[in-house]
Amino acid sequence: MANLKQHYKALGALPKDYAPQVGMGSVSQIGLSLEPMNPKKTSQFLALVGNVVLLLGSLLVVFTLLEVILRSAGVQKGVANFRCYDPIIFAVNCPNMVGEVISYTGAYKTISSTNAAGMFDQEYTLDRPTPDTLRVVVLGDSQTVLEYLPREQRFEDLWEQQLTQTLGKRVEVLNDGVGGSGTWDQLQLFHQQAVRFQPNLVVVAFNWGNDVSDNLERWNTQRVNPVWDEYPEMTLSTKLYVARKSFNKWLWNHSVAYQFINLRYSKLEASIKYYFRPDYMKKNVASDYSTRVNPEDSTQERYADPPKPDPALLRDMVDTDSIYDDVYFWNSLGWRITRHVLLKLKREVMQAHGRLVVVHFPSRSQIMSPLPLPVEQFRQFLSRNAIPATDLHTLFHLMPGTQLGRLHIPGDGHFTIEGVQVLFRHTFPFLLEQLKDIPVDGKN
Repeated sequence: MANLKQHYKALGALPKDYAPQVGMGSVSQIGLSLEPMNPKKTSQFLALVGNVVLLLGSLLVVFTLLEVILRSAGVQKGVANFRCYDPIIFAVNCPNMVGEVISYTGAYKTISSTNAAGMFDQEYTLDRPTPDTLRVVVLGDSQTVLEYLPREQRFEDLWEQQLTQTLGKRVEVLNDGVGGSGTWDQLQLFHQQAVRFQPNLVVVAFNWGNDVSDNLERWNTQRVNPVWDEYPEMTLSTKLYVARKSFNKWLWNHSVAYQFINLRYSKLEASIKYYFRPDYMKKNVASDYSTRVNPEDSTQERYADPPKPDPALLRDMVDTDSIYDDVYFWNSLGWRITRHVLLKLKREVMQAHGRLVVVHFPSRSQIMSPLPLPVEQFRQFLSRNAIPATDLHTLFHLMPGTQLGRLHIPGDGHFTIEGVQVLFRHTFPFLLEQLKDIPVDGKN
């Protein structure tokens, strides 16, 4: 400090009676350093930066050459990737996208688009166009999205047209489905997005094929829990991760080379994850039995009549750690989680002055399996909790195989155009009844 005092006095910067205050530390104590940077360390740092730049540049050159080679060889980009990463829901539809969509087995192909909210639908304003406009939001998985079909052939568009015509006033039906989602994710989607569109009616298209197992998988992987209102704020690291995932999606939609590399990497990653998957992700007696009777092996099996459910088949079966057998056992953890999620969703819909209803249906393999599902227990649960519902279980099980076999895409399980028509015709009277008693001002 004395050396500093002499230095500043020489410059005339200090008065003659200057005295350091009590507690002032040395130069090192107050965080100053007058020593120059070590030339050796500076050289090492610059060398490291140069090596990193050289490595990134080399990778960019190789990537560009691969892009040129693949395009010159006539390799075409695959279908558009409409999935975006969300830190809460994990997978949502990307907003404002247009691209080709092909069903899993290639049976259907179309150009689809998403609106500003990420729905495979037309644009909708947050406010209803007129006070008496009725608005319906549909939550569901890929059986709801049906992005491989033109919009006018999906059941929500058929609902919208027919309800508007029958009620004599405007009805908007918003398709807020997300492929791969379960009821757990759909509660989060309503909380974060759908509620902003002020729906009078919220329809959960409940898919017995995987909704219960999806909900249990979210619980097992400790996802943020919507039942407990876990909606954390985004941290800087989360924002950076979202940005990286968005960049990866952009590369997929614009680069043949990235698709070429990513497809092979994803297959390897999936194989490793499958080999080391936890016990709860493994199949069991119930799920294996359902798979064995899945009628997709031949035309004869595809058009076979559905068997009558046999309760005796479950007597010797127990609910295991697997997520895939919970759907058969009403008191399983998967069903308990599902019931809590539905009740929480009902409360949130009511707080938004809406009404929750459920449309539920079995998968193709469940229809053709004699293993019984707890359909009656689910119906009673919905009735006890004043959640209006309709389902297609009885309809499908009484349908002759020659007709039933045309409702799902072979080897895929998603609805065909004829399957969509059957769902529309069966559910339309139910939705009409639900909307009839909603007041003119649109509030329940």
